[in-house]
Amino acid sequence: MLIEDGSANTLKGNVINDSGSGIVLNGSFAGNITGNEIIRCSSGILLKGAMNNSLSANRIYNGSSGILLSASANNSLRANDIRQNRAGIGLDKASRNRVAANVLLGNNNGITVGSSSGNDLIENDVRKGDQGITISECNQSNITGNAVSDCRVGLKLENSGHTILDFNNLSNNGEGLYLDEGVYPEQSSGNEIYLNSFVNNARDVYSFISTNLWSSSGIIQYLYHGRTFKNHLGNYWSTGQKTDANGDGISDSPQSIGTEVDRYPLMETANRYKILKM
Repeated sequence: MLIEDGSANTLKGNVINDSGSGIVLNGSFAGNITGNEIIRCSSGILLKGAMNNSLSANRIYNGSSGILLSASANNSLRANDIRQNRAGIGLDKASRNRVAANVLLGNNNGITVGSSSGNDLIENDVRKGDQGITISECNQSNITGNAVSDCRVGLKLENSGHTILDFNNLSNNGEGLYLDEGVYPEQSSGNEIYLNSFVNNARDVYSFISTNLWSSSGIIQYLYHGRTFKNHLGNYWSTGQKTDANGDGISDSPQSIGTEVDRYPLMETANRYKILKM
């Protein structure tokens, strides 16, 4: 299926099987692609130079790539089910897109974002792959509330900075969070990393030459075990001994991260803290 004009296209409820390409939109504006099932195609949904489109509730299985955006901006990818592809969701030179509440299971690469800025990756569920979420040469991204588990690398940043990583759950991965390639000058610095949960990873964080902030930059008002507190908040680490004399949910001992430190490590996973005011 190939659509080349720049009109508002609506594609709903199609079944595409064993085709070279599933859905290709060139220059589409304000289209709606929803509820399609695409199986064993070389590319599931491909957008080129497309803006303001909505892709939702599509099911893409057993192909080469699930959803790919190239040079496309201001699109919404929501609640798509993408399984057993080589690549799940890819953004290339694609900025200001919103990728939210998608399920990616058994793809070699879950979500890959390259040479882009200002994208929101929110509450995606990425499981059982080589690399869960990879951000490369990107700035000012927002990576919030994603669950990444059972991957060789959970979340990877390469030469990417000024990004917020919060409320992500990285569990049962080989590497939970991997920052930079370790080859100067490729580094991922200036990121704010807080209220994430690192649980049962073989290694929670790899960071060689990057410099980041491992707690909230500002004071947060929060509710913990029925009591209200104000403080900076760091991350939860399932490893290490923790004590909390005043019961504010922050460990009395900082958490070392290579040459850096989380000075406000959490006593419990981030979902146990109700944020009242940031």
